[in-house]
Amino acid sequence: MNRCPKSPVTPFFIAACALLVGASMVFHQEARAERGFPLKTERAEMKFVELPDVLLNGKPERLAHAVRVRDERNAIVMPGTVNGRSAVVNYLRDARGQVREVWILSPQEAAIPLKPVPTTLRPAPSADATASYAN
Repeated sequence: MNRCPKSPVTPFFIAACALLVGASMVFHQEARAERGFPLKTERAEMKFVELPDVLLNGKPERLAHAVRVRDERNAIVMPGTVNGRSAVVNYLRDARGQVREVWILSPQEAAIPLKPVPTTLRPAPSADATASYAN
């Protein structure tokens, strides 16, 4: 004996949920393809020699003690797992000049040029603004 009659809406609800889950998986992969990087990000070819030493475009550099390394999937990886690897990366420096954050780029990301960093944050005063103060 069935005490709870099935609603005619239930199959449609289940189908809609299945479609939403499938669509979210597709859109999630596309959204993950483009990462945002801070303004002062620099790009270089980095070879992880032996921690904390790396080569940036062939020049020896040091990683900061609290360096964060992110792989192509934007997952944080332990710096020791990338020893001996060479990759195109975006990176940030700390106040001491050491590399503090590294993003290992996929070939698609490496093909996209970095946006130039603006030199000034404020617009220069116009000639009209200067003339109004010249009394």
